[in-house]
Amino acid sequence: MRFSLFILLFIITGCKQTDKSAFANKKQEAVIFIQPFEKFDEKLLDDLQQRLSQSLNADIKILPNKDFPQGSYYLPGNRYWADSIIHYLQKQSGEKKYYLGVTAKDISTKKNKIVNWGVMGLGYHPGNACVISTFRLGEKNNVSERLYKVAVHELGHNAGLPHCKENGCYMMDAEGKMKLDDEQFFCTKCRQFLINKSFLK
Repeated sequence: MRFSLFILLFIITGCKQTDKSAFANKKQEAVIFIQPFEKFDEKLLDDLQQRLSQSLNADIKILPNKDFPQGSYYLPGNRYWADSIIHYLQKQSGEKKYYLGVTAKDISTKKNKIVNWGVMGLGYHPGNACVISTFRLGEKNNVSERLYKVAVHELGHNAGLPHCKENGCYMMDAEGKMKLDDEQFFCTKCRQFLINKSFLK
């Protein structure tokens, strides 16, 4: 009788340890909220959601359109402050919870001595918020692909990646030029970094 009780306790204890180990190895999936500002092309939003879902280890959700945050418009440049937008989005974020702002309007930031430097995107490095714009993406037939490349670039910064010097990597520094068509992949180093962060499939 005592021997049978010992066997039963061993089986129960063993099962608990196995279950705990299995859950410990399972990492939580991130959620990326795409936040369109003002009226944004729905087809571009759907394409972006699909592309991000295929490459990133995250649940991609599209939020309803919103007005730009108060104080983000810069009248002299007729642009919106990217810094103000990502600051607004960051306040809503959390662990494994990212916000990707998208707009068709021109956005800018301060760079060195230039007060109002127009950009395609800006993101915290690291952080949980970024914003991208189609304003500087050029030809309409390439906009969807270029928008995706800007998105993964800024989300890469959010995950902690710096700019990359390898030609063709999504994390290349644009340096004020249109280099998106040269970008084709995450290089081996950047890719491994994102895989280790459970950010990339």
